[in-house]
Amino acid sequence: MKVKPKQCGLGGIKTVGEKVGDIVWTSDPIKTLGVYFGHDDNKCLTLNWEGKCQKLVNTLNSWTRRDLTIYGRVMIVKVLLIPQIIVLATVIGIPKDFMV
Repeated sequence: MKVKPKQCGLGGIKTVGEKVGDIVWTSDPIKTLGVYFGHDDNKCLTLNWEGKCQKLVNTLNSWTRRDLTIYGRVMIVKVLLIPQIIVLATVIGIPKDFMV
């Protein structure tokens, strides 16, 4: 079955208040698979990166109480911290404010 392009688009929707079927449109960012998407780029970047940085700091703080060797510390960074940054950077990119 081939779908015609006219049947796929929502191009006629101009405002947030319009409704299509049971879909409720919102102007707030939506969190999907751990990443916020929305109309306001600055708000989405703040929600994504500041929240992720705080989560990383909390993870590091929870592991500092343990007496880990240098190999254990490297493992924590490689397994728990770097993958979270890579996923977010792959999906939305890294803002210039967060680059060193």
